[in-house]
Amino acid sequence: MQVNPSVGYSARVRLWLECEGCLVQLSQVARDWIIPAERRVLPPSYGVIVVEVDGEEHRYSVYLPNGMSGEIAQVAVEKCVAAA
Repeated sequence: MQVNPSVGYSARVRLWLECEGCLVQLSQVARDWIIPAERRVLPPSYGVIVVEVDGEEHRYSVYLPNGMSGEIAQVAVEKCVAAA
């Protein structure tokens, strides 16, 4: 995509976690943690982080070793490696 620098461009970005049959909106995503945008309690479990940029989805399988406590704070995640 070519962008005219004099006009500017802002990508539409959406972040969420699919886990335990729920969709949890996320405020921030990093390599080894996420910050939920809403309070949610989840047990340690597997899930998928979805990063959507201008309609294009990128999915990352993760494990939440400590689950979610119900606080809006950093939640540890571990990347899952697909079996060969």
